[in-house]
Amino acid sequence: MRHRPPEQSLFSGIYGLVLASALVAALDATGEKADPVRTRCG
Repeated sequence: MRHRPPEQSLFSGIYGLVLASALVAALDATGEKADPVRTRCG
């Protein structure tokens, strides 16, 4: 595996972060049943 340039590595990190936040937003949109921690907090 070749060494990736810093720009690509940074982009990959940002893409992963955006993807994770989008996943959390999608789970949050489906309803509180999918997120027990939030339901307990009120």
